[in-house]
Amino acid sequence: MEAHLKKISWRMILAALLAIAMSRQTARADSVIAPFVDAQTSAVVHVDFSQLDMDQLDAWVQKSIAQISDPTLRDQQQQNSRKSIESMRTWINKFKTAGGKDLYVAISLAGIIQGSPGGMIIPLNGADPAPLAKVINPSGNPPPPDPNDPNAAQQQRMMPQTAVVGNALVMSTGAGIDKMKTPSSQPRQDLTDALAAGGDSTLHLVFTPASLKDNPLFGAMVMSRFHSSQQQQPPFSDPHWDSVTWMSVSFVAPPKESGNCTIQCKDSDSATALADYLNQQMQDAKNGATSRPAADADDIAKLIDAAKPTVSGTQVVVSLDQNTIDNVVGPMLTKQMSHAPAPAPAGPMGQPTDNSAPADNNGM
Repeated sequence: MEAHLKKISWRMILAALLAIAMSRQTARADSVIAPFVDAQTSAVVHVDFSQLDMDQLDAWVQKSIAQISDPTLRDQQQQNSRKSIESMRTWINKFKTAGGKDLYVAISLAGIIQGSPGGMIIPLNGADPAPLAKVINPSGNPPPPDPNDPNAAQQQRMMPQTAVVGNALVMSTGAGIDKMKTPSSQPRQDLTDALAAGGDSTLHLVFTPASLKDNPLFGAMVMSRFHSSQQQQPPFSDPHWDSVTWMSVSFVAPPKESGNCTIQCKDSDSATALADYLNQQMQDAKNGATSRPAADADDIAKLIDAAKPTVSGTQVVVSLDQNTIDNVVGPMLTKQMSHAPAPAPAGPMGQPTDNSAPADNNGM
């Protein structure tokens, strides 16, 4: 059961976070996602495939890889990135052909322990759900459990499956789908407002810092990334974050790439205080960059200067324009790739593949 849960939650998150190759039109997030979010919802991700230009995405990636000086590493990165792009292109074409336009992923860290980690929500918009279900869950729903096996029913409830709920196709565990079939009675205006703030973004992530800060699973996930000699305080632990109502992080893919982070605070005073806090944190990072190689320190300084938080009423806004992404973020990614092993080719939704597993494996 634990293996199924890990697989489901990881694949769902990858499905949303690695499919960064689209251009989003403003959606009525309140009507689409509201029935599926409740007090246990940790975050919501929205991606839209309707205006995808994979050629533009591929060109941007290849432009960054072309700056790698080592010819062997450059060739490896180019080959693997092209395989990943083609895998994404194939999956997205299938999704579109089946009638899909966009998808949401509701993530519930608290629900993982209960077998209901949230799920994927695909607005049908009049499309036939059967072809879409085959795209997102090629193996289909599991068969009915063996009545003579006392553990079969529980195992079946932990397996990924799809169902039509209202005007959406949903994918989760069996237990997760059971929960999603009952409309939420716990409105999440914070998440609804945050989704509305995304505008015409490609990838959109919304969450409430206070709820993540208090989640032990989130803390364990974050702290596992740190070595004992590094900072041991999880993100959002500082009291300044307690005044934040919601956060919206959005990206627009090439050819007009940009990024935005909007932080909604309880009032203008808390927004000013949070901006001051963030500016101080960024200044500390800039000062600390002097211990790095000169080129890295210069990149960090440029990024911090370009990402300076601004206060707009009760909101703190950090924006990255196309010039910053192309001329600051892009070169930083290039340098990172220059010092890292070439990644394995990715599967249809970005997950790494290996020769021992079939391309269309089970699960999410």
